[in-house]
Amino acid sequence: MKKLQRDLGLTYVFITHDLSLMRNVADEVAIMYLGKIYEMAGAENFFRNPLHPYTMMLLSSIPTLTEEEERLKPKGIESRGEIPSAVNPPKGCRFHTRCPFAKEECRTKEPKFEDVGGRKVACHFWKEIRDSRIS
Repeated sequence: MKKLQRDLGLTYVFITHDLSLMRNVADEVAIMYLGKIYEMAGAENFFRNPLHPYTMMLLSSIPTLTEEEERLKPKGIESRGEIPSAVNPPKGCRFHTRCPFAKEECRTKEPKFEDVGGRKVACHFWKEIRDSRIS
């Protein structure tokens, strides 16, 4: 696929739940939760520096083969809670029912996309979450 893409100038839209496969195929990544995109980034940036808690949760659940891959996984966040109905999604941020960082604003106000150095994230508290993970 990559050779055909390069040789023929193709663009693919590749939809998958397999992040390990995505890592080997994608140049750009968009992460959706209940039908809404919450993070968009270049693949390398996506895997090394996730900004949205759902992205972190997804990446922390990937099985790894090497110590390097294990080191790249976000720490301190794991899958929790039940996935809400896609037909009747929760108000505010759709991920708030499962997010360990959710606050009242997440329950009532839908986050807007913010441009963060060539990538986009929709989370009210992405800066606080990032800063708390760095320190």
